[in-house]
Amino acid sequence: MTAPWIADGALSGITQAGTLTQAWLEFRAVKDETGHIHCVAVSQTGDSADLSGRRARAQALVAACEDAALAAGIVGGLQFEGTEDAAVAYQQVGRGVAVLIPFTIGYTTQW
Repeated sequence: MTAPWIADGALSGITQAGTLTQAWLEFRAVKDETGHIHCVAVSQTGDSADLSGRRARAQALVAACEDAALAAGIVGGLQFEGTEDAAVAYQQVGRGVAVLIPFTIGYTTQW
């Protein structure tokens, strides 16, 4: 997965929210679906010296999302699989620092 950035380093206003693949199961009128939900965890501060603190906070946010997805089990027919892909990006300027982690949560379901 690539980070959803535009030229100035900001998050793109137009970012793909997710993807899915469907296939008919043999001899059954049921579709098997696998999908991905794209998310972004962001931690920022006006203190440009706090990169390590922002990185730890952003990683804690991703871990909390993954724990919630795994603990949810099956919700509305979706079986959440946890984090499948992630990238870490830093933005540090004179007036602050931000850590952004775009990540993907996977799921499966049958229709």
